[in-house]
Amino acid sequence: MMKKRVRILGVFGVISLLSYTAMVVFSLASLVLIAARAKKEQIRSLCVWAVVCLAAMITGPIGTSLLPKTVFGLFERFSTFSAVVFNAVLGIHLIKGRFTNERIDHITKKEQEDSK
Repeated sequence: MMKKRVRILGVFGVISLLSYTAMVVFSLASLVLIAARAKKEQIRSLCVWAVVCLAAMITGPIGTSLLPKTVFGLFERFSTFSAVVFNAVLGIHLIKGRFTNERIDHITKKEQEDSK
């Protein structure tokens, strides 16, 4: 079966298909991990944006396969633009200084006091 695919796609096609699949899996995993960590660090807006972008990224392939071809482009853009929007959100959080060591140290101290 694999030899047949290699003949049809060629070696470059198989490599690009596998790399694209790995990229999508890593993107989904990173959004899940960022949402979980943002919730733990009490950065609510980042957690919400991560979950919304994750939902949009998952909605894209589901919408393209279930709905008619006339709306294919709309759902394809959900999946594509979710990564772009989340990068913009990360940039805004970085500019506003929400990833500083002082903020993380403050939250860590608060967690240590709560555990005592």
